[in-house]
Amino acid sequence: MFRLGDYVPSANNVADTRPDAKFQVNSRWFIGPSFLFSSKETWPTEPPSQCQTQSFSDECKKHSVKHWETIGLTSTSPHELPSPVVTDHTRFSVWIRLVRATAHLYSCFDKFRSILFKIRSQPSSHSPSRHTMYIMQTSMSERLLSLPQLTADNIIFAEKQLLIQAQYESFNIEIRSIRNSEPINKKSCLAKISIYLDAEQILRVSGRTGAVCKNLPLLLHGPNPMVLDGNHLIVQLLIRHYHCKFMHGYNEAVVNELQQCYHILRLRPTVKMIASNCLSCRKRKTVPYAPPIGDLPEDRLTPSRPFSRVGLDYFGPINLQPLQDSDLLGRRDWKKGLRLADHFWQRWTREYLPIIRTRRATSSSNQPACGDVVVVVDGNLPRSCWPIGKITKVWPGKDGKVRVAEVATKGGVLKRAAKMLAPLLCQP
Repeated sequence: MFRLGDYVPSANNVADTRPDAKFQVNSRWFIGPSFLFSSKETWPTEPPSQCQTQSFSDECKKHSVKHWETIGLTSTSPHELPSPVVTDHTRFSVWIRLVRATAHLYSCFDKFRSILFKIRSQPSSHSPSRHTMYIMQTSMSERLLSLPQLTADNIIFAEKQLLIQAQYESFNIEIRSIRNSEPINKKSCLAKISIYLDAEQILRVSGRTGAVCKNLPLLLHGPNPMVLDGNHLIVQLLIRHYHCKFMHGYNEAVVNELQQCYHILRLRPTVKMIASNCLSCRKRKTVPYAPPIGDLPEDRLTPSRPFSRVGLDYFGPINLQPLQDSDLLGRRDWKKGLRLADHFWQRWTREYLPIIRTRRATSSSNQPACGDVVVVVDGNLPRSCWPIGKITKVWPGKDGKVRVAEVATKGGVLKRAAKMLAPLLCQP
């Protein structure tokens, strides 16, 4: 019998060789190394140079691993409680994907268990080679370990295992104290809550609605919900799932839905944090940059003849005929024209200039910067269709404030005023 930890030379190790171009029935990837078909006395042994360190088989004996056929569904360590085996939640950003991956993981366990049961059900006189041949004789679908379609029960079971894992990682000390019938530390976040472990070793709140539980059909999880920590990543994925499930609605709506099923510590701050980090909510709620109004151009404050400095002819097709010297009747009319011009300029300076002098305060000091992800405001499109881009270049004014930026979008590079850009993700 080949046990976990036995020595296999690199030349005979299937994992160290490149797979065959075509997976034939007699491929090493299905039947294993050739020495498995010979007697155990001829199997390769570990070289003496590698025996100085403790082998993996000795490590298995140290942890009381007695049966090589056993597939464990719990992970343990000397200082932690036994916890369910689940998918690495740090590699997921969507709750439903994490749940389905965990459900497929347990489907694999069931598949391996059924194969081992078939092997162990054979007569004991069968050699390891006969076991290998038995696996080869199974159907192609079993050889490739095809998994059945997930059912609702698989999804519910995977969700429960994930939440149990979150409990064990968040309340390890409290659960250990309850199991040992010891009081919970007064500094614990659960010290002021009446909690207990149910028959499935799930930490729950001792609710007050047990007497009328039969009259509360909407209370799907009963009067004693699970206790969860809002700071745990698994719980945050669950809250983000509820946030998207209820159409990115008000935070209180998400809180109310979660409270019907779970008792989550720091629930409202966590919901608020998830909503503030949601890109869909940011795109819907973001407002454009509000740069301060710039200084008036020098040309607008310098006395000069009318229309001597213009940027655009607002009169359109109207033709203005400049005054000729022959149009002036005399020196008296010339002086009168100059005096009228001075009088107009003085009144403009005293009466109108103070009105436009005041600079309005801006609600935010944030201004565009290279690397910011922004939404380009377009009044001709609905808000959900506004293009998203990244600022690649900015043009600061004389006062150091940015009022124009260049944005790279999927449709090309755009040059827009800062008030037509709404920030999504800003550089720190």
